[in-house]
Amino acid sequence: MPKRNFAHTISTGNWLVIITLSLVFAIQHINYYLEGRDVNSRVEAKELTRVTLSMQKMIDDSTTAIRLYIYTGDKKYKKIFHKIADMRMHKRSWTEEYHYYFSALDSNINYEPKRSNVYQPIDYYKSLNADDYEIALLFDIKDIYDLLFAYENNILKRYDANDVLAAKSMLNGKYYLDKRLELSEKILTLDSNIKNRLTLQTDSKIYIQRILNITICFLIISVALFIIIFYKRVLKLVLSNIVAISDWSEKIAHGEYHAELENEVFEELLPVKNSICYLANKTDDLVHQLKEIAEQDELTKLPNRRAAIQFLVQKQKEVSRYYSLCSVILIDIDFFKKINDTYGHPIGDQILINVGKLLSKHTRDSDFTARLGGEEFIVIAPQTDLSAAYMLASKLKAKIEGYIHQCSPYEIQVTISSGVSSLVADGCVEETYKEADDALYLAKSLGRNNVQVYSGSSTKSLYNDNINASC
Repeated sequence: MPKRNFAHTISTGNWLVIITLSLVFAIQHINYYLEGRDVNSRVEAKELTRVTLSMQKMIDDSTTAIRLYIYTGDKKYKKIFHKIADMRMHKRSWTEEYHYYFSALDSNINYEPKRSNVYQPIDYYKSLNADDYEIALLFDIKDIYDLLFAYENNILKRYDANDVLAAKSMLNGKYYLDKRLELSEKILTLDSNIKNRLTLQTDSKIYIQRILNITICFLIISVALFIIIFYKRVLKLVLSNIVAISDWSEKIAHGEYHAELENEVFEELLPVKNSICYLANKTDDLVHQLKEIAEQDELTKLPNRRAAIQFLVQKQKEVSRYYSLCSVILIDIDFFKKINDTYGHPIGDQILINVGKLLSKHTRDSDFTARLGGEEFIVIAPQTDLSAAYMLASKLKAKIEGYIHQCSPYEIQVTISSGVSSLVADGCVEETYKEADDALYLAKSLGRNNVQVYSGSSTKSLYNDNINASC
């Protein structure tokens, strides 16, 4: 393909994609606008419903309070009635969450509602975009409530004038009950209208969004067809580069972090190549760091159990193949729990660090020293038989026993117990480890601060000056 045609195809495709994305963005923006408007409508409807419920609760509480006062004569209910009247006449703030208060009149008799920005329900309804019909209903509710409030005040005056029968007659009269029923119906109609209006708005939003979503799908399909038709030839130009980069990436994914890209790539793909190179180098560094972390004891900086087992497995292969020698020394600090309990864990940690340093210092460069966990260490001595391993273990015991740990303000001396075993050609790491552990167990049972060697099928007690002939 000539360079001119290639550039023209790319330019045409870019402009089409830009125009399509712009249209999709605009349509999506309309969707967000509709969704936001719907959310606002729901919030406003919820607030309108809350205020409506507050009015209903205030009216119900007023009726309940005066009814209880007339039939019980308890003045606390009269006090509640006056509290509600004060809120209605704006001598007291009408709480925003009125229907959450006075739900139990007795328990809330002395409760002072919090102040609120809701003083005039009609004005508040207008601020929440209530429609004209809802405002008209609210005016009707206010007029009926004014009549009921005046009527309830007359009932209260009759009762306070000791005309109890007249007060009860008024309270149970047809006029009062009819007005209460009319008021409840108005409030119910208002609440239903709010919900219906919200439903209509939501249905309208869903209908418009469906049309917009269909338009988005059409645009996306158009762009997909364009890409298939116009960019097919472009793919041929970069396919060889992509295959080369893919093969190269596959090598890197399998651990060949320094593999070289065999083919030259187009200039446009050089940033991809450089990024992969950078990531490969970073991955290589991280792998090395993680390997160090995974195989190093955090406290003593010695290799950990994982590294020790790997080293043992490697040496077992050498022993099995070349019949070479390799011995294992398991070491345990005597009465270490007592040290922690007596001096504290920080001093115990310092002793572990010192013991690790002593073991590293007094072993050969070819020996492998690691901390297995807790107060237990291991020394793996290649090209060393049981006798030489016993002598090494005795030497380490003497060095540690003679070392004074300066842990201000304490000077502490510790001892170790050791168990020794050797790898054999037809054996395995697990058996050798268990043999050394059995020898260590014997060393502890014999009073600690000694070295024991596993030989054959038994564990033998050895002394510092010689080794049993069977070893």
